[in-house]
Amino acid sequence: MAKSVYVTPEKKELTIPFTVSVLLYMALALLITGAIGFGLGYFLNQLLNGATGDEQLTNNLFITYLIMLIVSGIGILVITIIMSFMTFKKKNVLVPYIIYAVFMGILFSSLVGFLDGSYLLSATFVVSAILFLVMCLFGYIFKGKIGWILGILIGACVVCGILCLVNLFLFPWALGVESAFDASCTIYWIIELVMLGVMLISTFVDMYRIRKIAESGEGSKNVAIYCALNLYTDFIAIFVRVLYIFMLISKKND
Repeated sequence: MAKSVYVTPEKKELTIPFTVSVLLYMALALLITGAIGFGLGYFLNQLLNGATGDEQLTNNLFITYLIMLIVSGIGILVITIIMSFMTFKKKNVLVPYIIYAVFMGILFSSLVGFLDGSYLLSATFVVSAILFLVMCLFGYIFKGKIGWILGILIGACVVCGILCLVNLFLFPWALGVESAFDASCTIYWIIELVMLGVMLISTFVDMYRIRKIAESGEGSKNVAIYCALNLYTDFIAIFVRVLYIFMLISKKND
């Protein structure tokens, strides 16, 4: 009599672990950027306060810091290109990813060091986090096709570019405002909101693609890090844009 063989049913691979790993890598980058940004910004303030009255030392500090910012900006561009080539070649991209976050922290320290008021940064972070999480949630649960959403994103970018050109060359002459980027000009606020909308839609699309990669089972460690980089840059872009809007509002109220 043949023995019955029990076959374990094949388990469907869950999509959550890949998505969670992406979010954890993103959180790591934000933690590194925040720690370096606040630490370096505070340290710079202390050095400048200690150098009060010494013009030579103050100038040397500013030049050194300016060089650090330039190197960081160039480094971010170079590492972005490097990671694009390394991601699908089975080479570890974690180290470049961490260096990217370090460079971004150095750039972020310029806001911490020279922006007066921690309340503004805190409020910006809370609002940015809410907007980011909402768009990520929508992107994750969205079941339709995103072709038309990409069309809106491209169209919004084109509209934003046209509005910038109009605001830069036409409105200062036609309306007689003091500056092409006068915060009281309605067209400028439209540009700001359109740009923020573009960043939010970009976050939605990136999260949608992350879910698709997770469902396909093709997500590797390198792909997870690269996806985390996309979400990380989305959050930074939203944060900077929200901060700028808040600064305009506070300046207008003053």
